[in-house]
Amino acid sequence: MKKYAFIIFVTLSFISCRSLLNQYASWEFLQNANFRIGVPYKNNNEYLLPFTCDLTRSNSAPLAIIKSKIKKTNNEISFRLIYTLGDKGNINSINLGKISPGIYSLYYTDVDKRKIFIDEIIIQ
Repeated sequence: MKKYAFIIFVTLSFISCRSLLNQYASWEFLQNANFRIGVPYKNNNEYLLPFTCDLTRSNSAPLAIIKSKIKKTNNEISFRLIYTLGDKGNINSINLGKISPGIYSLYYTDVDKRKIFIDEIIIQ
């Protein structure tokens, strides 16, 4: 019985640590890191949206943006960025996938699910 309790404890501890390390970046966090969007470009039939972000401005520990999540609805794109402790796996673009040419409103989905308008982007 003690063996199973220990296994459950270790498993739950591991899950808790991973969830603490990978977090959605808040809009305030990104603004403090001087977050900027670039011009979308096509790469292998998919569009990428480059960005710059200086995470050293937000925290003294090394941080890396490791993943983006997007949602496309009509002519609206909303995205979230996930960061972690460490400096490996840092991404510098958001994969928009296959997307039709047009003008899209770009939003950031904050940690409280609020959508924040960033800009309009043109896909050519």
